[in-house]
Amino acid sequence: MLLGINITPPQDNSAINGGDLPSSGLIQQHWPSRLPDPFLLNHLIELFFTFHPHSNRILHSPSFFTSLSLPPNHPKFPSVPLLHAICAIGSLYTAIVTSPPLPNLDEVEPGMHLLVQKINCTDTQI
Repeated sequence: MLLGINITPPQDNSAINGGDLPSSGLIQQHWPSRLPDPFLLNHLIELFFTFHPHSNRILHSPSFFTSLSLPPNHPKFPSVPLLHAICAIGSLYTAIVTSPPLPNLDEVEPGMHLLVQKINCTDTQI
């Protein structure tokens, strides 16, 4: 538990599915694939509003959480890019989200790691 925030997801998925919905409930079926699961999303948003010094100047947290409780296909549901930005900032304050290891630049010629990443991205898209 971190500042009253439980970071262990419930075993029965009741908080994720809205309590009385079945595990294949409406929220899960229509949840955008580009977003983290609802538990992680809520956790990162809570961290954003708890730790980011200007979060309440940017967004009104009660209104934001109200719009977040709407179905994802509702017009007043927060935009995916905004949620991605909030998740990126919130991830700075948790150990749940880990960063990939940084390349060892002593073993690679300057700029080569970028070329290798570009080649790998191109190969996976083919």
